[in-house]
Amino acid sequence: MLSSYSACLAQLSAVVSFEYGQCLIEDANTLDYRVVTAILPEGKHGYEIAHRTGVIGQVFRTEKAILVSEVQSHPLYDAFDRRIEWELCFPLRLQGQVRAVINLEGSGLLEMNDDKWRRIGATVFETTQTEIEHTLPQPNDSWRLRTKRVILSSDPDDQENHILLTVARALARTGESTLLVGECPAVSRRSHPTMDEADENGLALSECFVAIEKHLDMLATGPKSRRLLSKRTNWWDYCWGRYSFVVTGNS
Repeated sequence: MLSSYSACLAQLSAVVSFEYGQCLIEDANTLDYRVVTAILPEGKHGYEIAHRTGVIGQVFRTEKAILVSEVQSHPLYDAFDRRIEWELCFPLRLQGQVRAVINLEGSGLLEMNDDKWRRIGATVFETTQTEIEHTLPQPNDSWRLRTKRVILSSDPDDQENHILLTVARALARTGESTLLVGECPAVSRRSHPTMDEADENGLALSECFVAIEKHLDMLATGPKSRRLLSKRTNWWDYCWGRYSFVVTGNS
């Protein structure tokens, strides 16, 4: 499929004048949102893994297209090029299942209408044999999920946070997108910083979100979780609307 995804991006450039174009899949092993092919401006570097809290992550979770007409003021946008003004991201389906996500970003006015959306759909189908949704996404469409926070009493004897993990897994296995906030060494992935490490190194909080199972992400807090969750009050802004459930302790 890699060659067909590359051909798709190349042909989409004749339909939509974008500067950055990526095709991503959910990695079968790590569950990361991994870029498999990209078109970038000359001299610019892309990324291999998309943040889970951005537009791309939201499209993977909701399986719905998102059109952002003014990215610099949008809460989902991960700013990396200040010239970018709009973003269009949509899933590719085969027999009803999401196989990949295409993300396009550009500057200037993006004129989208039903005819252009149909041309995008036709290009996608001709090159990849997958389909996009029939309805053109609108900039004012709601992208937020209805987030419910599940607060569990802390058990001082449960140093591994087994209770938190058990509840979060149960919710995720219903197919609902779930975020576990806490320190669970049994499932931690050292490829991503904890909140503690991000705080010490001046990293964005979006760097800390990581997949641990299907439909289940974790925001690892680190050993100073009680202090950080109270100090970094913006952590909830990264969760609200992005996940159906957020599971935390009562610290």
